Amino acid sequence: MSPGTEVVTIAELRERADFTLRDDRDAAQSQIDAMERLRAVLKCRPFGFFTDVDGTISPLAATPQAAVISPHTRALLRSLAALAHVIIISGRTLVDVRRLVGLRGVTYVGSHGLATWIDGREELDGSVRPYVRLAQQAMNELSPLRRIGGVLFEEKGTGIAIHYRMAQNGEEARASILRGIAAAGSAAHFDLFEGVRVIELRPRLGLNKGTSVRSLVNRFRLEGLIYAGDDVTDVEAFEAVRDLRSGGRIDGMSIAARNSETTPEVEAAADFSVDSVTGVESLLSYCIRALGGTVASTDDLPGQ
Repeated sequence: MSPGTEVVTIAELRERADFTLRDDRDAAQSQIDAMERLRAVLKCRPFGFFTDVDGTISPLAATPQAAVISPHTRALLRSLAALAHVIIISGRTLVDVRRLVGLRGVTYVGSHGLATWIDGREELDGSVRPYVRLAQQAMNELSPLRRIGGVLFEEKGTGIAIHYRMAQNGEEARASILRGIAAAGSAAHFDLFEGVRVIELRPRLGLNKGTSVRSLVNRFRLEGLIYAGDDVTDVEAFEAVRDLRSGGRIDGMSIAARNSETTPEVEAAADFSVDSVTGVESLLSYCIRALGGTVASTDDLPGQ
């Protein structure tokens, strides 16, 4: 980092984001420790900022279609992308996550690592293609579950996500979904994952957010990174950051974006935590200023 670029103080960050260590040290000491770690990571070049979408840079919504990213958050991401690698990594399809974020100059990873948009083109592992047909078969077999009130199917091309956030009785809906999956022969070709009020069928290929982090660290030759996420699907990415750091490959931090549905497992797996999307915005702003940049105007964003 060039002299003079560290323009945000520990006291200023205390007012703008709530970093909390996982141990029982006092809050003031936790702030200092978090800042020291953050400053060290931001000195590394090349540097990458990885972030989940729903619950991290977009407030949780009743349905995937209702989610939005604020112009302010988009401006922060755009500004950071001018200074470092920004990687948006999501369980949404690649088309959907690109539509929602709507920024050029960033890397997108969709469907938990099955597809990547990088340098203006899509990259899809050939081993994924047979799952397009299998996913359609599973959709047909599981269609009776659509009759459950509050259950929503999200077609992902090579997999399925079944949301029950709006079900009147979440536990009953979850049990019915799991019974339906167990009875569907085509579902046996997929791995089953559970998130917050969602059950997913993903291709049995060993790909996830953690493998995507490892791959892109190597591809971009990153020396430092931050990963922010809020869900159990981000735990594999947190673990990848920890393993890469302990192996001496990179210096990195994992950040849990706490919200009403963040589980203790997620917070325990992360190095630090911030309060929801607001805390992630504060973190993005700090990174931009520490790297010597300024926040772009929302007037310059597409669609604004």
